[in-house]
Amino acid sequence: MKLRYLLWVLPVYLAALLSGCGRTAGLVPTPVIYRDDRVQTIAESDEKFQSTTVDIFYVTERKPHGNHYGNSRGQALRLGTATMRFGDEDMTWEKLLALTFSSSRRKYIPVHIDSLNQMGALTATVSDKLSQKQPDMLDPTGQKAFAQQINAALAESEYKDINIYLHGAVTDFFHALSTSAGFYHYLSREGAMIAYSWRTIPGVWNYPGDVRRAREAVPHLAELLKFLAEHTDAKRINMISYSAGGALMAEAMIQIRNEYPELNEQQLQEKFRIGTAIFASSDIDLVTFSKDMLPQLYDVPREIVVLLNKNDGPLALAGLIHGASRLGRPNPDELSIEELEYLAEVMEDKLSVVDAVAAMEKRTGGKQTGHDYWYRNDWVLTDVLAVIAWNLPPEKRGLERVEGKKRYHFPTDYPQRIADQIVERNKEGAKLEP
Repeated sequence: MKLRYLLWVLPVYLAALLSGCGRTAGLVPTPVIYRDDRVQTIAESDEKFQSTTVDIFYVTERKPHGNHYGNSRGQALRLGTATMRFGDEDMTWEKLLALTFSSSRRKYIPVHIDSLNQMGALTATVSDKLSQKQPDMLDPTGQKAFAQQINAALAESEYKDINIYLHGAVTDFFHALSTSAGFYHYLSREGAMIAYSWRTIPGVWNYPGDVRRAREAVPHLAELLKFLAEHTDAKRINMISYSAGGALMAEAMIQIRNEYPELNEQQLQEKFRIGTAIFASSDIDLVTFSKDMLPQLYDVPREIVVLLNKNDGPLALAGLIHGASRLGRPNPDELSIEELEYLAEVMEDKLSVVDAVAAMEKRTGGKQTGHDYWYRNDWVLTDVLAVIAWNLPPEKRGLERVEGKKRYHFPTDYPQRIADQIVERNKEGAKLEP
């Protein structure tokens, strides 16, 4: 029994250790698109957003400890806003702007929490046990204020979308906020950004438990999506999931589909306005996703994007552990011809698969085994931004279809292609508006 336990734990330990799920991103290296002078002019934030701090929204299942959140279960989804500061005390807006567009910056700009504003709980997620101990948790004042502030942010923005970031395993509360702040900064601080900090616990030995905790978080994410659809003015609600966060996102969309069986695809999208669902480095069983999850969640979002990298070392280890390849590092030999044909048909309509290998090789000079490439590689990060900010299909994002296959890759002249597309789109009068 002990030997079997070690054979299980050791690979999991190594996978989590190498994964980078819990590594703090800060303000990641400059997306390649922002190294083009023409795009810099388009992307510069309006004067009202020009500050070394940025306000984002957060939701978390973690239990509060004073004005912060730890790793224990909070028995409700708590809401709030966070003021995040880029750089240290000597940072100015002019300096931050120069670093934002720098073509040579390789280091991360530190991100700090300046302040948190706790706003109460999403009442639909408050457990019976918690409501008995703290009846005030059922007070809807906080969730009303949360929605009102989101609507205020959307009202003063050209971009009317909400973007939700779902982190991976073995991380803490701060990671979700710092990564989300970076995304929001590169979206010209337009729209509304929500950091969804589901309850994970730092430490590689907690990886198996975090997989279970992702499943436990599904009802809370589903309730949040329903709340945002009903109470905010968002044109679209996009989700960016990373690693184990992909399973959480997929299951939440499946729950919504199952709760409204009477609605067809168009009605579901009109009701919930789920825009793009991005699966980055997803630690989901490939066959489970293809045969079970995809057919059930298919009607809910407008678009599904899968980012994969065959050189993702941690997902290779995860595949060995589970005896099946992962969505972020798939082995198509595990699917039958009929199943592959079904996926190919779906891809033509809603699902696009982006192979990051070429971007990794062109930008780093060799194959990489990293798990967090999708926000650390300036080409792949640009594609993520182009999907959620400009609502562009793969061909309009500078990508090419792999010959004879149904996936896209990054061509050698990708930076020029994507910049030309954005400049041309801006001539038509669109800045970030889909």
